[in-house]
Amino acid sequence: GVRIGRYVFIGSGALILPGVEIGDGALISAKAVVERNVAPFSLLTRSGKEIKKGARHLDRINLNKLNDPKLENWYEEWQGE
Repeated sequence: GVRIGRYVFIGSGALILPGVEIGDGALISAKAVVERNVAPFSLLTRSGKEIKKGARHLDRINLNKLNDPKLENWYEEWQGE
């Protein structure tokens, strides 16, 4: 079977092959073919290239802009850090 983590976005027409695990918060591009496991909070492009920073990197940029300690604490708890 396929294991899909929490808060995962899978684009339209993506194909996920049997036995693949997709980590929490991952983003799968439309029409991507997912042949191997995808790390949490990474982005898989249509060509199958995995970008490790993905959503987590963008989250950190936005959290730094907001400069809200309560939001930072919530995010770290949600991430399990």
